[in-house]
Amino acid sequence: MHHGGESVGLAVLMVLLLVLVRPAAALPPDAAMDRVFTVRSADSEDRFLGSAFLCGHGSVVVTNAHVVGEAEAVRLVTRHEVEAVAAVIARDPVRDVAVISAPPELNGKPGLPLSPTCPPSGSRSLRCVRRSASSSR
Repeated sequence: MHHGGESVGLAVLMVLLLVLVRPAAALPPDAAMDRVFTVRSADSEDRFLGSAFLCGHGSVVVTNAHVVGEAEAVRLVTRHEVEAVAAVIARDPVRDVAVISAPPELNGKPGLPLSPTCPPSGSRSLRCVRRSASSSR
């Protein structure tokens, strides 16, 4: 499996396009939690690695690169204990993001809606990084 910078950049761009092309809409807490997973190792050690969320049209799951490490596959577990092994399809350790292919048994819902704009400063929401037009990269 090729994990070169070009393919990682393309995968990250695809995820961003999937989530940024529609406006955000609030989900009830139960519906939102149905799109969040526990990430566990897909080996006999069954280690807790972190968490992840269903993104875009529901075909990918996003987590941090440090969560998946060098694993080619991880096990995703829903809050209702439904489990599935899923392939890690891209990772960018510099930005600490990884993309996991949502397996069919977990790919029945649209992902969490994300906003294309940053929330007002001081709001209690996920942090949004603003980049100026002169930013490099």
